[in-house]
Amino acid sequence: LTARRASESLFEEAEGKETLDDQVDSISSMHEVTLGSFVRKMRRVSEAHDLPSVPPPLPEGAPTARQTPLHLQRHHFGGRAFWFLCYNTKVFGWFHKEHTNMFPCGFKVWAPCPLLCRWFSQSSPGEGDSLKGGSVLELGSGMGLIGIAISARAKRVVITDIDPSVLRGVTANVLANSATNVSVETLSYGVDTAAKFREKHGRFHRIVGADIVYSSKVIFPILETVNELLTEDGVFSLGFMDRNDLFVGEIDAAAEELGFEHARPPCFLSQALGDTAPQQEKPTERNTGMLEELREVLRRMPSGGSCFGEAAEKAQLLEFRRRRRQGAAAAAADFDLGSMDDALPGSSRG
Repeated sequence: LTARRASESLFEEAEGKETLDDQVDSISSMHEVTLGSFVRKMRRVSEAHDLPSVPPPLPEGAPTARQTPLHLQRHHFGGRAFWFLCYNTKVFGWFHKEHTNMFPCGFKVWAPCPLLCRWFSQSSPGEGDSLKGGSVLELGSGMGLIGIAISARAKRVVITDIDPSVLRGVTANVLANSATNVSVETLSYGVDTAAKFREKHGRFHRIVGADIVYSSKVIFPILETVNELLTEDGVFSLGFMDRNDLFVGEIDAAAEELGFEHARPPCFLSQALGDTAPQQEKPTERNTGMLEELREVLRRMPSGGSCFGEAAEKAQLLEFRRRRRQGAAAAAADFDLGSMDDALPGSSRG
């Protein structure tokens, strides 16, 4: 009770609002510096009272009017604690009608995010070690979980999204975790914006994105962005939810057109991390028609309300690298993408 009163008082101090809904509305729009200080206070409450989230959850059956749509969650990746401000899906679910317009979907934590955090934070099979001393770019970051978790190993991390309110939340999470090697920037998908972004930030050894493929129309712009910003020997790691049977083929086609190949065979992250055993699906006769399409949509919707738990067994990892050149073609190439950057005005090379 003392912990709850302490955490709720933080909301009351923030803007002097009388209801939690009003307080959350002010939190989502307050200046990023104020929000960063506010989230650090919430973290101290979590540490002092050993709370997994602040404000802590109310007893079962408590009215939602006493709950807050945003909360600070504590999670452990690679033996280290991280704190993330995010939408409270455990209480309000994924599609609360009163919050649809208040909170962008980027405030919610989708299934591939925590799995990729674990993937890159683990010591085996060496993905975390491959990031040491490198630069990392996160696309369509949402609350920036992956970039912040990776920052514990990488030299430089740039977290990007297009929504200003989401980026404000990311900045708060960066400050809450004292991630001094992380910067937060606006970046939309496409070759033109990526080229301008590259002039300022250069290329990256690793580009990551979690559940950023939500429509066929974004697939090629995402791969164009990767093509502009990935180093010659870099890897693009995509946490992917197969919500449309066409997505995988469209991703592979766009990757091939832009000169990419799979860096490793696709895998289900929960299986690769040892959470679930491989399952063989029994062949079934596939029905057609509007009713079957509706069933397919319902099947792919998030199940359960727990944040960090949405259909985790369906999250896949797709990784791409630039297609390897062989034989005379590789020997004849006397420059690469990195040397092209070095040749720009102001570079140290001639």
